[in-house]
This record gives sequence, C-alpha cells and structure tokens, in this order.
Amino acid sequence: MMEVGQFEVRRRFELRYEQRFKCWLRKVDSELAFLPGPEGRSIDWIRDLYREHGELPASRFALLAFDRKARTTSGALKCVADAAGTATRLDIPTTPEFLPPSADLPMGNVAVAGSAIQSFDRQGVWAEVADAVQTYVADRHVTVWPLCRTHGLGLHAVVRGGEAIWWCNGWGHLDCAISPRTTQGKGRGGKWPQARPPEPGPAHR
Repeated sequence: MMEVGQFEVRRRFELRYEQRFKCWLRKVDSELAFLPGPEGRSIDWIRDLYREHGELPASRFALLAFDRKARTTSGALKCVADAAGTATRLDIPTTPEFLPPSADLPMGNVAVAGSAIQSFDRQGVWAEVADAVQTYVADRHVTVWPLCRTHGLGLHAVVRGGEAIWWCNGWGHLDCAISPRTTQGKGRGGKWPQARPPEPGPAHR
C-alpha cells in the first residue's frame, strides 16, 4: 500500500508540474510569440530552462534563450566553418551576427552569413548553421560542399532522430553527423565530406 501511495503522490506531482509548465509557457509565448510551429521543433531546451530557473518573466526568458542560441551558434559555426575551409580551401567567416532582444525583436536575432538561425534547441542550431555555411560556400564561391562520399551528390543538413546530420537526399541515407554530440562531427572513417566546384549545368545541393 505504501508503494502505491508513493507512486500516486509522484504521479500527481508530475501532473501538476506539467500543468504549471504549460501554463507558464502559454503566458510567455503570448508575450514573445516564439513557440515552434507545426513542423514540431523540439521544446526540450525550454524545459531545461524551466527546470533550472522556474517561471521566469518573459523578458528574462528571452535573454537566456538568446544567450543560449548565441553560444551554441558560435560553437557550431567554428566547427562547421573549419570543416568547410579544410575541404574547400576557402576562407569561411567564423563570426555570427547578433541582435539582442528588443521591442522590435523580442527574442533577438542570430545570423550566419546573412542566414537567420531560427532554432533554439542545440541540434536544430547545428543543422541551420551547417546549412548557412553550405549556402555561403555555394553562393559566394560557386562550390558544392559537402558531398556524399558514396554518391558524390550535395548533402542536406537536417535533424533526424534528435541528431543534426548530413543527409544524402538522392539515395536516402545518412552520410555523417554534423554536431559533436556523439561522433565529433565526423563520418565514417573519421573524416568530414569533401567538396568540388560544380560542373556545368544545375548544381546539386
């Protein structure tokens, strides 16, 4: 009976906790309008902030979320730019652009080579940074990077299974991880994908 009683107490506590979290989240979103859309991006990062800081005012939450995104973007950009520079022998910018939260931009803005980073969760940021660097290399230097090491096609930066990865759309397979969470951002054999200047005609991406 004691075990059943403890289980019920915990269940009720978790239910109340979840209700308070969702109530707070709706309140903050009503002021900041930042919640992920129907594409279903992760809100685990919000739970992490709530667990650590409790029911923050919207303005304080925005500052912490912005700082989290800025730090994640800076780390991701250095790693991805180093890989792109090594593969392409190009000079890749490694400094993001920052606009802190303001009345006009309640959640602030972080951009890489002109591409705004929309995600706040770590893996989403890594995928968007990789896509931004890929776009910069293609638009500024007319170079396709990275390439699938099996098929030679341009890869796509996506999040699958909670991991930022380079995905080969042409053949529907993983090439390598982007973020260092489990693989140090490297693929099979411990190497990043390579690059090539595009051949005449439409370039694959």
